[in-house]
Amino acid sequence: MTFSFLELLLNFSIQNIMNYIFLIPFCFLLSNSSFGQSDTTEVKGKWIFFGHESSDSLVDHKSYTGYHISYYRDSLKHSEGYYLDDQRTGVWIYYFEEGETKAMITYRNNKPYGLYKEYYQNGYLKDSSYLDGSLNKIIHSCVRYYENGGVAYQASYNNNHKEEGTVLYYYENGQIELDYNAKNGIPVGKMTRFSENGEIKEIVIFNEKGEVIKSIVDP
Repeated sequence: MTFSFLELLLNFSIQNIMNYIFLIPFCFLLSNSSFGQSDTTEVKGKWIFFGHESSDSLVDHKSYTGYHISYYRDSLKHSEGYYLDDQRTGVWIYYFEEGETKAMITYRNNKPYGLYKEYYQNGYLKDSSYLDGSLNKIIHSCVRYYENGGVAYQASYNNNHKEEGTVLYYYENGQIELDYNAKNGIPVGKMTRFSENGEIKEIVIFNEKGEVIKSIVDP
């Protein structure tokens, strides 16, 4: 998922942003769900048992435990990680076709669980989050980055997998664009939107139900 969607949202007024802001973590998870699942890229692979490589292709198998490496057609690595009873477990590493690390995903019972890191091809982080793939939810925290390495979004998540506490969105130059406090995924209190040079552009006050009770544009 590129940042074009996020950047589009951040150019709306705060009233419009509130209609879309909760889509971002959901879309983020959908974009990540392709790792280790269906993939249109043709790859081949090999199993390694106790340090010894097996044949290059094991398509029809029942249940295996071992370290597996798959390759792009040009023999560069596509992914590698450990299977336990035919289930991905532990940290798996995925690669771009040119060889750079694309993602590092921690698995449990064949689903992402725990630390998830996705990278741009230039080596900078794109996403750093904690996931529960069985629920398709973010747990603990989520940080998204621009391609230049700067933070684009950061928030903590509660046990209900919803934003809790301070939530921040940033411009690509590092300036905060949106600052608000969330309670169980709902904005409460004051939300402030800034310009790229740090000037306040809009202030919205929410009640405990997340309803707008006051809005000030260009205060």
